[in-house]
Amino acid sequence: MCGISVARNEQQRSTVMADEQRVGFDTRRATAYPSSGARKEAAPALGDIAAVLTRTVLRCGQLDQQIYRHPLRDVILFRSCLEAARNCAAVDGYLVDPWYLAAVLEGLRPRIRGQDVFERGAEIDAARVAFTQYQWLARPTGLQKKAITQARAVAKPLTQSLGPFLGSALAFRQWIEAGESRAPFRGALMEVWREDGVLRTPLPLTGAAAFRSGTSWDVRTWVPCWLQALEDEADAIRIMTRTLEASWRAARLQAGGQRSTSRARAAIDVIAAHPVISATTLATRLSMSTRISSVVTVRYARVF
Repeated sequence: MCGISVARNEQQRSTVMADEQRVGFDTRRATAYPSSGARKEAAPALGDIAAVLTRTVLRCGQLDQQIYRHPLRDVILFRSCLEAARNCAAVDGYLVDPWYLAAVLEGLRPRIRGQDVFERGAEIDAARVAFTQYQWLARPTGLQKKAITQARAVAKPLTQSLGPFLGSALAFRQWIEAGESRAPFRGALMEVWREDGVLRTPLPLTGAAAFRSGTSWDVRTWVPCWLQALEDEADAIRIMTRTLEASWRAARLQAGGQRSTSRARAAIDVIAAHPVISATTLATRLSMSTRISSVVTVRYARVF
């Protein structure tokens, strides 16, 4: 199975899935969201969520400040989207190796490790689900963008009246209770928070852990659970950022003794941006020979 053909096939499948999700949306919306405004749901008492809400706001704000002008900003966001897509798929029971997903996105030919046809099929299905989740977060199709716009319209009244995080939590619940899938709202969260001026960076925070099996759907329990999940995701991105930055600086220091015409530092930046990259892709990006790019890839890919 060629990685490129897999990516193209998944784009076609995701378009069909998004089209199916749109069937009956207007009918459900008319029922759940009447013209008088979104259906109201009592918010948890502020005293019950004040601590977790404060922590979540602070963590997300600190992460936004850390990443906004970071030299590896695009790299961090790309890898964060990969991890967010994996987490969203895992909540639904689809476990995918991060390197497998990265290879599919890169157009490489990932090795399927299943022992039999059923295990191999399960691995392919998991990659498909994670790939689709990544699309919603990073590269939505035309139909997916329309669904995201609908989700933003549902979230806006509540975020304006209750604040960006608490309002998003209650809007997410209303979206789910209206029969909609989680993916469009996850994609809308980044845009909602940026529009509200809370975050400047499109952080892929979804609160996926709040949808794990066994989590109570009672509003007084679920809302703080979702806020805690956002805080945990922000902490994970912060730790990843520090680790990635340390590796990046070490690699550039290692390349410091190269000739002035060397493209080692440029290669390090490209390799850092791609968890999995082929020597051919690196050669194309930097206009170098495949032989040289192979040596550079082997030398520096291990650092990350």
